[in-house]
Formats: sequence, structure tokens, C-alpha cells
Amino acid sequence: MFHSYWLRGVLSLLIFLILNISRVTLIDGLARILWKSLHPGTFTVWATCDSSGAIVTNVKKRKNLLHSFEDDGTSSKERFTLTRGIKNQLRWNAFKFRMMGVMMVLSSVSLNAIWIAIVVQAKDELRLTWL
Repeated sequence: MFHSYWLRGVLSLLIFLILNISRVTLIDGLARILWKSLHPGTFTVWATCDSSGAIVTNVKKRKNLLHSFEDDGTSSKERFTLTRGIKNQLRWNAFKFRMMGVMMVLSSVSLNAIWIAIVVQAKDELRLTWL
């Protein structure tokens, strides 16, 4: 009788933990997949600058091109290259973010398969029928 109650309590605790972990990962994964609906659409970009405030980048095997957003003779081609690089990096990071969300949703669903398999495999002999 003691083992029956102990096993039932452990299984209940295990199912409770699995359900809560899968719930959190499912919601977090859905938020990552549907982030465009939840995000205001503005991004903060971190860049490296020199002491004068010019942005330092490395473009197409050329060492350290200095870019500035002020009108100090910077060509529009250099600005376009910098903007294109930022856009490409934003797209790549958004793709990685969404794919991590897909993996979280799939892991959440597969995590539920564990407790379902435990419940299916558990015999109904855990109940005391002789009482």
C-alpha cells in the first residue's frame, strides 16, 4: 500500500513538472515565432566607433573603413553598404530567433509524449481494489 501511494505521488509530481515546463517553453516558443506581432518594429544597433564618432566597419576584405552619419564627405555608397549590412544581420538574427521558437514548440510537444507514455504504460493495479 505504501509503495502504491509513493509511486502515484512520484508520477503525479513528474507529470506536474513536465506539464509546467512544456507550458512555459510552448508559450515562449510561440512568442518567438510570432514576434513581429508583439514587437514595435524598432531596433537598437550597437556599432564600434573611433574617438571622433565615426563608425568602424570591415567591408569586403578592406580594413577598417570609417563611416560617419554626419556630412563629412562620406559617400552614399558607403552608407548604403553599412545599412545593407545592418539589414542583412537583422534578417539573419530574426531567422535564428524564429527557428529557436520552432524548436522550442516542437520540444514542448514532444516533452508531453513522455508523460503520456508513462500513463499509458502504467498498469491500473496502482489502485487498491481490496479496500
